[in-house]
Amino acid sequence: MNSRLKILLGTVGSTLGGGVFYAMWMAVFLLCHNLVSDTVLSILWLFAPVITALGFTAGRFWTHSLLKSEHSSFRNTYLWSFIGCTIGTLLVYWYGPMLIVFSMLVAGAVSVFLMEIKDENR
Repeated sequence: MNSRLKILLGTVGSTLGGGVFYAMWMAVFLLCHNLVSDTVLSILWLFAPVITALGFTAGRFWTHSLLKSEHSSFRNTYLWSFIGCTIGTLLVYWYGPMLIVFSMLVAGAVSVFLMEIKDENR
């Protein structure tokens, strides 16, 4: 398979995984919103990049298993995704916490894209 296509599919699959996991996190957050204290809500906000990065990692592993191609370790993939999601969150949170989804998915996708390129060139 063409290496550019593999990079693209790995990035898209990973981003879809991140989006699905973010949606699940958001559902839990919205269900808990009126039931818990502000302290618990703050802790839930801290888990947004953690859960989304887990989704990016799961999406990448799923995509690469479908493509039957090699990929980085779970730890390495999660670390790249987590750094991207955290940077995305920190860039936008101060403008409104509900906007983090856009920046987190973009920054996470960029980090996975860079990791895909790095892995393809090793």
